[in-house]
Amino acid sequence: MAEWARARGFSAELTRMVLSGKRKCLRGQSHQIAVALGIKPQMTAPMDTKD
Repeated sequence: MAEWARARGFSAELTRMVLSGKRKCLRGQSHQIAVALGIKPQMTAPMDTKD
């Protein structure tokens, strides 16, 4: 797990916390880790529908 995290530029400790459910992964690096692990879908900004 630590090697996976380092190879992707993530903190091994934060990755451990994401995997154990100790982080909500709503934004920032914890969210990026969850997306990379396939736990959460990639968030995209809502499109502006104004003309």
